[in-house]
Amino acid sequence: MMKKWFTAVLVGLVLISGGAGVGYAFSTYEKPSIKLADGTTFSGGVIRIDPSKGVYLHTNDTHHSRGIKAVSIDSRTGGIRVTRDTMDAIVSVSADPDESLSARNITTGISGGGVTTIVFFYQNGRQLNLNDKTDYAKIASSTSNFWISWISEPR
Repeated sequence: MMKKWFTAVLVGLVLISGGAGVGYAFSTYEKPSIKLADGTTFSGGVIRIDPSKGVYLHTNDTHHSRGIKAVSIDSRTGGIRVTRDTMDAIVSVSADPDESLSARNITTGISGGGVTTIVFFYQNGRQLNLNDKTDYAKIASSTSNFWISWISEPR
């Protein structure tokens, strides 16, 4: 009887942990920022701007993310607000449009960098407001991405 009970518990634990692993597998592409021994931190990922799904952190087996907690269109500025998992001093931050945005003469500019970074978009020198449907349509497609990365360190 004890052996059957032990086996049942062991099988249950394996199934539970396996089930949890499968359930968690979807978010394993989203990990915390990388922190080096001296405190230098690396964060980054790919943001998709989709016509039907909206703005989101694009992750899959070939697109991973480090330290990005949230992505949205900023209601005040019309830029994309990216929230990180750490507040520290910025050494460098960049946001680079992919080939689908570059082909439409879309460029980016960045404001902030600690926990919150706002990425602004421009077409032919004119700032776009992604709260405006016409401006959003100029950027959005099923393959429109920009790559964002930060290097930071303790204050």
